[in-house]
Amino acid sequence: MTKEDAISRATAIKSMEDLEQEDIERYGCPIPEGFDSRRAVEVLESLPSIFPKTGHWKPYLKEGLRYQCSVCDSRFDTPWEYCPHCGAKMEKAL
Repeated sequence: MTKEDAISRATAIKSMEDLEQEDIERYGCPIPEGFDSRRAVEVLESLPSIFPKTGHWKPYLKEGLRYQCSVCDSRFDTPWEYCPHCGAKMEKAL
């Protein structure tokens, strides 16, 4: 397990409970036949790491994009406080 893989156990449990509640509301039972475990994986992968990532914007001048995240290398035309792709907090925008 890497630092990026570490998530809060309580947050993961709450997320799975929320999925179960969605199933109850949608199907009338906790885990209907045909439950798609990919939903659970998607939710877990979307949870933020307990070790916040930090990065900075690097200049990138191709394809009409101007900024590249130093953490995940995603490219954007606008520098934000956080990378929209990996969630890294940017220390200093260009």
